[in-house]
Amino acid sequence: MRNAQTTRSRLSLVVRLLVLCALCCGAIVVSLCLAADKPAGPASPDSAPGTGSRAHGPVSSASAPGPGQVASAPASRPIDPKEAPNDPNVDLLVKGLNEFAIDLYKEIAKTEKGNIFFSPFSISSALTMVYAGARGKTAEEMAKVLHFPPELLKNNAMSLHAAASKLLRYLDAEVTYYGGKRGFKLCVANALWVQKGHPFIGDFTEVCRSGYASELREFDFRDGDETSRKAVNAWVEKQTEQRIKELMRPGSVNETTRMIATNATYFRARWRLPFKREKTQDGPFWTSPDTKVTVPMMHNRAQFRFGRIGTFKVVRLDYVGWDVCAIILLPDSKDGLEALEKSLTGEIFLKCHNSIDDADVDVCIPKFRMTWGSDLKPIRSLGMVRALTPGQADFSGITGDMSLALSSLLHKAIVDLNEEGTEAGRGVGGAMDAVIMERKEFIADYPFLIMIADRPTGCIYFLGRVIDPTQTTGGNPIEENPRT
Repeated sequence: MRNAQTTRSRLSLVVRLLVLCALCCGAIVVSLCLAADKPAGPASPDSAPGTGSRAHGPVSSASAPGPGQVASAPASRPIDPKEAPNDPNVDLLVKGLNEFAIDLYKEIAKTEKGNIFFSPFSISSALTMVYAGARGKTAEEMAKVLHFPPELLKNNAMSLHAAASKLLRYLDAEVTYYGGKRGFKLCVANALWVQKGHPFIGDFTEVCRSGYASELREFDFRDGDETSRKAVNAWVEKQTEQRIKELMRPGSVNETTRMIATNATYFRARWRLPFKREKTQDGPFWTSPDTKVTVPMMHNRAQFRFGRIGTFKVVRLDYVGWDVCAIILLPDSKDGLEALEKSLTGEIFLKCHNSIDDADVDVCIPKFRMTWGSDLKPIRSLGMVRALTPGQADFSGITGDMSLALSSLLHKAIVDLNEEGTEAGRGVGGAMDAVIMERKEFIADYPFLIMIADRPTGCIYFLGRVIDPTQTTGGNPIEENPRT
């Protein structure tokens, strides 16, 4: 039986990512726990951030809350959601995050045979916060995998965190503007849960609080009770409007836990031009050139953004408010998805996002609901190795020692595509002026790619593929709590 000294010898970082999209909402939980692999100790003098000088200084008692209490983050300064942040650094950050999204998708697709659906935005949001405490080669690997622009990594990556903060405030401001009254809602929230009395470095907590508007709460995880786990679950449940419950299971918080970082992303919207229920009919969907299943197929003829890029068609379906859209990529042939996936790049995504025109389009897509989960091991294959390896990871910017490692990542996504949008509700009527246009067809009755993205910034929220609409689960899903 290991003794107390051995127990304190290493911190491991457990990341649980849970994203619900139907809705589109996500919760990410990052737990730092004590384990026994490497003697704990102060960081070496040369354990500097991969992009700047080493942060230092303990959390000041003036800024630390009492047990279980909240230290309010600086008030978010809403900006006009109609206008994307006019900041080249935000543009660079979004471009990098989208490259990461596509890289991760391709890596997952190498081993996943069925449907895929995940939130690269939610994953990168959590890892960017954790990156604030990464140092040396650990920081270099994370920056490379997440495609952080080198020009944003100078001066302790302050430009990176400033751009991320501006992007998050812009995205969160959209719910302030729409208020959910027009069928659109988007919220992004962060919280940091720390061990009472633990010497976290002040610069790290300050970045999380001011840069990411994170709430800061203190608990004594070592008492072995369920208070902290229940508090985290209650926070996640509130942020996702009761869709996600019991994210952290009994036993997931114990005396070895030292910090939990959480992120919740929630999106709900209705189509700008809803599909009419009476037009939905059962029809064939070809899962392969010689195999088909029968699924409800939704139909709508209206003016959509439409185009052809190489060997695939693309259509953009806007949500109410115009700022968020679903982009569907359909290969020319029933067996063309693999080639499309291999050709997918950030540049191709930009073409899908910007280089398509209004057209009179007959759109036919399947109605489906899908739950997908993964441990995200492909992130290691992308090159984030040290962060996940005890004894090699350097997160000394969090606590000042060399004992942190990222041990696992769990992610979950749910998508519900129906006639009204991403959540059942009252339909929103849409009318169009009569325009004479050449009629186009977009009949998605075989495998396709789908993205949900922010139009003004181009940020990809969710990314996936549909191979079989009747396949309701994929990967390694966790139990969800869907609203009925």
